[in-house]
Amino acid sequence: MRLKMLLETTKDAFIPWSYRSDLTRLIYRLIGLSDRNYASWLHDEGYEKGGKVYRLFVYSDLQFPPREVSSIGLKGKGCIVWQLGSPDERFIKAVADGVKLQGNKLDIFGSTFDVLDILQTQLPKTKENPTFRTISPVVVSIQEGKGTTPTYLNPEDQRFTQALERNLLSKWEAYNKKSIEVGNFGIRTWEPKSKLIPTFNIKVRAWNLKLQMWGSDELMRFAYDAGLGERNSQGFGMIELEG
Repeated sequence: MRLKMLLETTKDAFIPWSYRSDLTRLIYRLIGLSDRNYASWLHDEGYEKGGKVYRLFVYSDLQFPPREVSSIGLKGKGCIVWQLGSPDERFIKAVADGVKLQGNKLDIFGSTFDVLDILQTQLPKTKENPTFRTISPVVVSIQEGKGTTPTYLNPEDQRFTQALERNLLSKWEAYNKKSIEVGNFGIRTWEPKSKLIPTFNIKVRAWNLKLQMWGSDELMRFAYDAGLGERNSQGFGMIELEG
């Protein structure tokens, strides 16, 4: 399930390249306005599987036509499209209610944005083996030794899609609290474009790309709602249907 917001600022706003840190904080703030207990649980506990904890929400890049682009961010005014997703209806409701409680205004980056529209959407019916594209880049990494820095994988490395599939299965099982038979489920990717993105005082290697999934409608829908790869709750791994 998703929320699609149309935001507007009539005055020039500066949006830093590290905007994901501010957006993640904003999401928790909105949830906390409408459901403080859920916000605390999601931030402090979340969904656990095999020692890993997932927040199970994802959001898109800001779709924004800037007037100025610099080494530190974007500057401009007008409309911004922003999407958020989660398999948990509580998240969708809490964010939407939080926006209303703020009078349909969002204070971020030192500017006030009016929320002109907010729509709730779902993955439409798809043809067999649908193709998708990222609307926020995907992060995949492996830990090659205890205490070592994660190694970010390139989509040309066969371990990339293997890790994507394992991560998606783990998140599904964390949310549903049971195992799933995956059959011939698989993912393939192409046309990768690398980005080095600052978030929460680190830089993350991520990839915009196109992808195809097959073999399980349930896992495809979950990937659409919860995101692919790592750091979904920091604005990585959101996908949408191609075409």
